[in-house]
Amino acid sequence: MEDVPELTQLPVRSLLEWSPFEYHVWSEFKRPITRAEVSHRIQLGDFEANPYDLSKISWRRKDHIRRVAYLVVNPSGDPIDIDVGVPALGCYVPWPVRNGYHRLGAAIYRMDEFIPINFSGDLGYAVELFGLS
Repeated sequence: MEDVPELTQLPVRSLLEWSPFEYHVWSEFKRPITRAEVSHRIQLGDFEANPYDLSKISWRRKDHIRRVAYLVVNPSGDPIDIDVGVPALGCYVPWPVRNGYHRLGAAIYRMDEFIPINFSGDLGYAVELFGLS
């Protein structure tokens, strides 16, 4: 049996299509966050140190921005969750980032080269989707 390589990180540039700076990735938003909003929170030292908690009734826009700002200043080594599905079996995933938008936003803001990931799905399709070699 042939060993299949693990996908444990992705170039951040390959995830820009799903950036919280380009799309309103949190359901309560009508527009994406901006770099200026994150910069402002960093300048104020106004951070959200706690990870997003589904049991909290509602996170406001400011809470998400404060969380991204915290992660810009305090990078997390925790991977984001990526699922590309298995198109050959009819399992299509239109939005592969499943968890980790605050971490992704912070990595994009900092212009990191790579971000750690937990990967699910068809590795061959992921190579194509993310432009990997």
